[in-house]
Amino acid sequence: MQKYKNSTDIPLSMAIWLSTDNYDYSTAENPISVTDLLKPLKATILSRSIPDSGEPIDIADLIQSKTGSAVHDGIDQAWKQNHKQAMLDLGYPDAVIRKMVINPTILVADDIPIYMEVRTIKKIEGFHLGGKFDFVMEGQLEDFKTTGVYNYINQGNAESYILQGSMYRWLNPDIITNDHMKITYLFTDWKAHETSKNNYPPQRIMSQTFQLKSEAETEIFIRTRLQSIKAFTGLSQSLMPECNKTELWQSDSVFKYYKDPTKTARSTKNFTSLSEANLRLTTDGNVGIVLEVKGEVKRCRYCNASAICLQAENLQAAGLLTL
Repeated sequence: MQKYKNSTDIPLSMAIWLSTDNYDYSTAENPISVTDLLKPLKATILSRSIPDSGEPIDIADLIQSKTGSAVHDGIDQAWKQNHKQAMLDLGYPDAVIRKMVINPTILVADDIPIYMEVRTIKKIEGFHLGGKFDFVMEGQLEDFKTTGVYNYINQGNAESYILQGSMYRWLNPDIITNDHMKITYLFTDWKAHETSKNNYPPQRIMSQTFQLKSEAETEIFIRTRLQSIKAFTGLSQSLMPECNKTELWQSDSVFKYYKDPTKTARSTKNFTSLSEANLRLTTDGNVGIVLEVKGEVKRCRYCNASAICLQAENLQAAGLLTL
């Protein structure tokens, strides 16, 4: 059976890379991943219920995820195959290099432990929760993100990063012992001439530190989330909590004021709040009109449940979503 298709005629040199799947899928009973718990509740439930259609996957849809995976794999291989020589070339003393041990099973005095790409699974609430972290050095978790600069400037994923790191620590308390984690970004669209702008990342690769939630708080989140998944699985979509504006990555509404209500081809002025727009309307003698243009929804484009999701269907019908 054909697993992939190449509808955009990507050259074979890269098509082979995009159609190669080396991911170590969980074979545990009733598996669920850390990343599953980070998704909106409805997306998680519907995604787990979608049967395999048998339709080939378009490799063009895999470019973004494969690029991120390639960076992870490159870092992993560089450390495992060449970290000693690379550290010498970077000027580190041999005495420090000799102390570094990768994915050790036993530690001795003065060892500097480094753990990479370790998958851990724990049973909880009838599920086997699994996750594979990127990198841990001397007890501090580090996660690599290949992303655009907007993600850093907006900080919209900060809470998600904290939850992800906290769940990795809950799964690996003997390895991840530091209360803080690092997110190391590799920006795909970074431009040196933009660095003078407010909050723009100063370097193409840089790290940011976040404080993790306590293990007790993390377990409460995990149990609550899994209990909700069990409670809503199998029910009609109308009974499931819908994704909210934040979960949908929906931009803010724009309130367009038209001084002449007969001419709506171009607004007189746009406002970010209805109260501001109405104030302008009142100031001008209430002769115009204010129209709300609701923000565009983006997350559904990346959700594999959107094809069967009634909320996504309704958002499309309302003109707020283009799939």
